[in-house]
Amino acid sequence: MNRQKQQLSIVYNGPALSEHTMDISDLMPALLAVSELIKESGAEFGMDRRHIFVGVKAPFRTGSFGIDIEVTQTLFESLGFVKHITLGDICTYLGVVGGVPGLIGFVKWLRKRDIDGVEKKGKDRVSITAQGESIEIDAGVLQLYRNPAIQRSLKKAIHDPLGRDGVESFSITTNPDAGYTTVSWDEAAWFDSGLPEEMLVGEDILEKNLFVVSPSFQPGTKWRFSEGAAPFYAGVQDKAFLRRVGELQESFRANDVLTVRLRVRRYSGGERQYVEMDVMEVLYHESAPPPASVFVDARAPTNTVEEEAMDAYQGFGIVHRPGMERREMGRA
Repeated sequence: MNRQKQQLSIVYNGPALSEHTMDISDLMPALLAVSELIKESGAEFGMDRRHIFVGVKAPFRTGSFGIDIEVTQTLFESLGFVKHITLGDICTYLGVVGGVPGLIGFVKWLRKRDIDGVEKKGKDRVSITAQGESIEIDAGVLQLYRNPAIQRSLKKAIHDPLGRDGVESFSITTNPDAGYTTVSWDEAAWFDSGLPEEMLVGEDILEKNLFVVSPSFQPGTKWRFSEGAAPFYAGVQDKAFLRRVGELQESFRANDVLTVRLRVRRYSGGERQYVEMDVMEVLYHESAPPPASVFVDARAPTNTVEEEAMDAYQGFGIVHRPGMERREMGRA
């Protein structure tokens, strides 16, 4: 087990804060939203949010009201998928690294316009089109933008405080010497997604055997899976697996099975309840055998009852069948 840490500095500026104080009823929801923003962003890329701690380190003196926070992630080597991304990467995707565009900059560019098109550019980049304008961003930024919980956290951390009289700007950075990412009061409306309030009421990470019904090769879109009953959609967050798919090291045919770690989240928002599922890590890819020949050798022995039983499904588990190729996924 080891730890990684990341420092963040936040400044709210305006005449209402000239005394270097801020109403705690405004500050606490904003800080909780920053905490949720970081935890949810980490979880979006496979980190276990239970092992991400966001704490106030110390106030600092520049700006009208500023505070330093420290993010700590506890890493457990058994969870291989958390190695693919760091807290620094999360901060880059969020756009809180001075001079580096990310989610906050993308929201400012989009200005609440509908996205008209998404085009893949190279390995990890996408081009976004809105009302005839285009911007190229990291695919991870788009992934964060499409997460409703992250949009709600942006609203609480940025839009709501800037709606108070005398609060004129929000600034955040990992390094004050490199500059801040700033949102002014007249840009605050772009950070109100208008989504209804909801609550995460439960989260589990389960090992499952899933049939691949329909893979998707567009960044940020979901795959279609089945456990043997009705199909469902789930995001695939295992970057190493997606890289192999993109490099044609993985191929699929009917009845292929993936053994995965599946994150299941349950949300409640008023009268609405729903579940979101994401494949966090692909452990094995079990390829189905090629179709049998239409020419049957009459001399070939038939299967015994025991052999037929070995070909059956046991609950949601899959018994390995002769002729099926089973590949264990390497860990980065």
